[in-house]
Amino acid sequence: MNLILDFGNTFLKVALFEDDQIQFFERISITETEIIINRLKSKEFENCIISTVVQLDTEILDFLLKKSINLIEFSSKTPVPITNLYQTPNALGKDRLGLAVAAYTKYTNENVLVIDAGSCITVDLVSENGEYLGGSIHPGLEMRYKALNQFTDQLPKIEFEENYFALIGTNTETSIRSGVQTAIIHEIEGTINAYKKDYKSLKIIVCGGNANYLATNLKNSIFADEKFLLHGLNQILLFNV
Repeated sequence: MNLILDFGNTFLKVALFEDDQIQFFERISITETEIIINRLKSKEFENCIISTVVQLDTEILDFLLKKSINLIEFSSKTPVPITNLYQTPNALGKDRLGLAVAAYTKYTNENVLVIDAGSCITVDLVSENGEYLGGSIHPGLEMRYKALNQFTDQLPKIEFEENYFALIGTNTETSIRSGVQTAIIHEIEGTINAYKKDYKSLKIIVCGGNANYLATNLKNSIFADEKFLLHGLNQILLFNV
C-alpha cells in the first residue's frame, strides 16, 4: 500500500492507494498533530510520499521514518514519469507538476490542459509525448474580489456566488460579479481556444476549489475532484519505488 500525504496551508489530505486505486481518503487540519499520527498508526503501508507547502512537523516525520520502508519528500529534484521542460524547475509549484503527472498518466498519449481553480488559477499543458510544457498563472476568483475592494475607495467586498452567470450587471454588486465571475469564464475560454489552435484533440481537465463553477461553464471540460492531485503523487511514488 502507498500512503500519500499532501500538506496544504490549512488541511492535510491523506490517501492510501493499492497500485493505482485509491482505498482511503481523509482531510485533517494540519494543526491536529496527534490525530494525524493516530490515523497514520492505524494504516498499513510500505511506501510514502509527502508533498508539503508548510514546515513538516518533526513528530510526524519521525513517525514516518520509523514506519515506512520507502519515504519520499516530493521536490523539484524528485524523478517524475514525464519530461519537465519548465525553464525554472526549482520554482515550479509542486501542485502544478503533480497535476501534470496525474493528467498524463490518466490520459496517456493525449494533449491535456489542466486548469486548477484555486487561490490562483493555473493553466498547464502536458503534450501527448509526456512533456510538461508550462502554462499560465491567473488571479483566482477570491483574489479578484479582494483587489477590487482593497484598491478602490468605493467598491464593496462581496462574496463568490456559485450560480451567478449574467453578462450584464444591473447594480454595483452584480456589475462586480459580472466583471469577476462572468469575465473569468471568457478569459479561460479564450486561453483554451488559443491552445486548441496549436494542439488538436485537446483534453480539458478542471480541478481545484472553484472547479465546479468553471467546469459548469466551460464547454467539453472534464471535472476532476480533489483527489486528482493525489493520483498524480501516487504515480510519482510508483515511479520511484
